[in-house]
Amino acid sequence: MCRKQTQSGFALVIAVFIITVMAALGAYILTVGGVQHQTTVLTVQQMRALNAARSGVEWVTYRALQAQACPPAPIAAFKPVAPTLSGFTISVTCTESSHKISGDNVNFYLISATATAGVYGSPDYVSRHVQSLASGPAA
Repeated sequence: MCRKQTQSGFALVIAVFIITVMAALGAYILTVGGVQHQTTVLTVQQMRALNAARSGVEWVTYRALQAQACPPAPIAAFKPVAPTLSGFTISVTCTESSHKISGDNVNFYLISATATAGVYGSPDYVSRHVQSLASGPAA
């Protein structure tokens, strides 16, 4: 009879061990799933930030080439109209230089745009910087 009591106690130890291992495995799976979800969300946000910065560069490039001069400062108040880019703040700078090439005056525009969303230091903060060089005839 003593053996049966020892064996039933041993089964209880095995059962507690299996339950503990299964709980730890479940917690690990939940953690990995959460990390994968957060990584996907941040990847999408980074692509949106890149597109927002590109839209800022394109907007200022268009304005500079139409006016044959950099737009007057401040141009940092650019807000994209696309709903997928709402929530991004885009800072744009334009630097102009004139050069004589083959007897023609040509303006060069160095345009930089930085798109940000979120608060710096927070896990959901994203920022992307894009730079472009455009040229056109001088006025």
